[in-house]
Amino acid sequence: MNTLIARTLVLLFLAATALRAQEPQLINYHGRVTAGGLNFNGSGQFKFAIVNADGTTSYWSNDRTSTAGSEPAAAVMLSVSNGNYSVLLGDTTLPNMAAIPAGLFKVHCSAAVAIRLISLLMAVMAAVITSAF
Repeated sequence: MNTLIARTLVLLFLAATALRAQEPQLINYHGRVTAGGLNFNGSGQFKFAIVNADGTTSYWSNDRTSTAGSEPAAAVMLSVSNGNYSVLLGDTTLPNMAAIPAGLFKVHCSAAVAIRLISLLMAVMAAVITSAF
């Protein structure tokens, strides 16, 4: 009986260690967009980068072009509904979305996601709103 308990504890410890060592290859990211104080509906061009805390070093970007915290060259087109959008960062099935490298967060524990909203394409009006950054 004690042997069974000891083996179970060892297996649980090993399983917990293995689970803790895994890191995401996809990051589910949600955001909110308002225009003129109202929830936005339509499409938006977004650029994403994973950078250091002060934004001066790029670890990853949606199109792999960001360096030294710079803006990526290509945008990812996303739908925005009632001001909300959601994206899987690293989802290579999306145009202009690169995979997140394995081991990124093991090396860069304090990384942050930087988002740039390039433009909003309104569904109701034929206008383009360009964000200032």
